[in-house]
Amino acid sequence: MLVIRSSFFMLLMMLIAPSQEQADKSLSQLMKVWDQLLPASRFSDIADFSRVIREEDGERVYEFSANAEDNSLLFSVVIAVGPIGSHLNPASWENAVSKASEEEKALNFPEIGSRAQLQAMVFSPRGALSGVAFATSDGRFDVFVSVFEASSAAPRGQLTALETAQRIEQVYDDTFE
Repeated sequence: MLVIRSSFFMLLMMLIAPSQEQADKSLSQLMKVWDQLLPASRFSDIADFSRVIREEDGERVYEFSANAEDNSLLFSVVIAVGPIGSHLNPASWENAVSKASEEEKALNFPEIGSRAQLQAMVFSPRGALSGVAFATSDGRFDVFVSVFEASSAAPRGQLTALETAQRIEQVYDDTFE
C-alpha cells in the first residue's frame, strides 16, 4: 500500500508541479511587471530621463539617463531586477550583519525590503556614485540600484542609490500589498 501511495504521490506531483521551463517563463512574465513600476517618468521630479530595458543573465536591467541641456549635469541610473539571491546572497548577508557593529549596521545595512546592503558610495568634487542591493519585502526579487551623477560644478546629490531603492521598494509594496 505504501508503494502505491508513493507512486500516486509522485505522479500527482509530476502533473501539478510546474516544469523548470514553466517556472522560468512565469518568473520572466512576473519580471515584466517591473516595466510598469519603472517607467521613464519615475524620476521626472529630478530630470527628463530616457529609459532602455534589456534582459541579461536572467535579469531585467533598466538604464535611465538624463543630461542637462548644456551638458553641465549627467545622471545615470541602472536598476537590475533578478530572482532572490541574485544580488544579495541571504547567507552571506546574515553573516555580514552578524559581524557588523551597530554603527556599521546603520551605515551599510539600510532598512529596505526584507534585507539590504550598501554596495558603493563614492563622492568627488565633480561627481558621485552610489549603489545598493535589496530584496523586496515579499522575498521574490533582488534589486540592485546604481546611481551616477556627474557635474561641471559640485554634485547636487539630488539622487542617490539609497533614496532610489527606497522609492522603488515603496512603489513595489504599494502595488503588491
